[in-house]
Amino acid sequence: MQTPRRQLATTKAHRRCNAACVLVFACTAFALSTFAAEAPNHFNETRAQALLLAGQAALEDGDLTLAQTNLDQAIQLLKINEGLYSTEQLAPIEQLMWAQMRAGLWTQLDTSLGYYYWLLERIEATTLDAQLAIAKNMRSLYLEAAAHPSNPMPPRHLSAALRTNWQTISYIEATLGAQHSALIPWLYDGLLLQFIESRLNERQGLTNYQYKTDGSEFISGWSLSRREAKEASHSIGLSLLDRIETLSRTSIQAESAQADGRGNTSASDDPRLQQLDAALALYRGDWERLSNNENGAGEYYAEADKLVTFRNVPRAPEFLPRGSFETDPKVLAGATNASRDTAVQPWAERFPGVTQRVINALASSGGRL
Repeated sequence: MQTPRRQLATTKAHRRCNAACVLVFACTAFALSTFAAEAPNHFNETRAQALLLAGQAALEDGDLTLAQTNLDQAIQLLKINEGLYSTEQLAPIEQLMWAQMRAGLWTQLDTSLGYYYWLLERIEATTLDAQLAIAKNMRSLYLEAAAHPSNPMPPRHLSAALRTNWQTISYIEATLGAQHSALIPWLYDGLLLQFIESRLNERQGLTNYQYKTDGSEFISGWSLSRREAKEASHSIGLSLLDRIETLSRTSIQAESAQADGRGNTSASDDPRLQQLDAALALYRGDWERLSNNENGAGEYYAEADKLVTFRNVPRAPEFLPRGSFETDPKVLAGATNASRDTAVQPWAERFPGVTQRVINALASSGGRL
């Protein structure tokens, strides 16, 4: 039991302690309020968006180092503000990958690609248009990576572009059905990619398969000879045109049947089917010509010319393949502009004969339904 003197001393000590604690608390509160008033919030959403815009501007200006710095910071802030699985990260990650690819930072690009696909697997379902836009952007990224002058493995990124296109086709089939007309532009893009791959094979002499496994190693080796690869590419292109024909014909017949109430429509009943036949003959002729089969091309062109309006559609080999699938002869004739069909240097080195027009077509088509 404490003595009265000890109790008094203890009471005075408590009072002194309480007074000191109050003083410390008041000073701390004042310091925090002063800091909050003067220091910027480095984790707010506005700052993340500002960094994203600054990164995009730097990327457009060609300042790849600054672009990577700003975009990486934007990604980290979005993780903090919006959550680890937030969709807001997708745009800056895509821009970051473009900066890394153009800077030739292949290891960093692989890391970003891994995180990007990991994130996509964990994000809740997005709209079909959003998925197609993502696929289009990734396909363009892989294509430009394949043409990059410092890329030690262009076949790998070209294969990734082809794989992205096929996966998108499968996704549309699963979402809209295997007979939906939304597949047509992606099928034709597959034909353009097949053409680019054939030019790479001609450059190498053999088809080089090189890809990353689930582990850290790469699998590579020589497979088909140039002749075999050319024959396979030719066959794939024709099969894609066959499928485009089936989808286009089904779509036209369904629309015509719905319009007039009849369940069967022949070519003589709907002029669009005659136009489709002529257009497909034209495209098959183009594909034969690209394969240096002039006799086969001539036969298809003669078939297209049976429809008078197709006789004025240009067929010079310099602008083949055409950038998109069209059936209107006026559009086909007007869309051809040989003066723009020149190969830019990176594509001329990696893929002889591949023009900027083909690359632009793959970068702009297929994004929306």
